[in-house]
Amino acid sequence: MPPGGHSVGLAFEDAVLIARLIEHVKPNNIHEVFPRFAELRAPRVDRDYAEAEQRWEGVRTVSWLWQMLREYVYWIAIGFIARHVDKSYGYDIFKLEL
Repeated sequence: MPPGGHSVGLAFEDAVLIARLIEHVKPNNIHEVFPRFAELRAPRVDRDYAEAEQRWEGVRTVSWLWQMLREYVYWIAIGFIARHVDKSYGYDIFKLEL
């Protein structure tokens, strides 16, 4: 899963979405909650998983020195990827249309 506590954020989003869905459905239709949950969450979770898998593949095939240099360059370049960070950490589960 994604590093830096992002998995914890995804777990909180899951809990909020399940609560919202339970609140949204009628008591006799509670069986609809989890299929709808899976439908709504799959695109985001799949995207994050693919990104994490890509990062892992990039790390495990390089030497220690190359990895240290690459991490140093990442810190320099972090300002250039702020838009991506905003998209990832600015996600608001409350805005997801049920």
